Amino acid sequence: MEKTPQPGWYPDPEYPGYQRYWNGQQWTDDRATIVPPAGVAEYVRANRLISESKTFNALWFASQVGNAIVFIVFAVAVLALILWISGG
Repeated sequence: MEKTPQPGWYPDPEYPGYQRYWNGQQWTDDRATIVPPAGVAEYVRANRLISESKTFNALWFASQVGNAIVFIVFAVAVLALILWISGG
């Protein structure tokens, strides 16, 4: 004999992030969002800000490296041009 779950709220497989109510015999049409425990929302928000900050810093660093490479290539080209014009 198969044991049926007790009535209550269970994760809704059709809608992640929601719960659906099981009345002991069948699923009802009642759904509710899953509310994280106190402090979780602030933790997630802080981690998202840190992650975005790290991404911004990585992009800034990459752009600075790219600028340095362009500057070096330009400087070498100017030096080569000066040497070629002076015949040296």
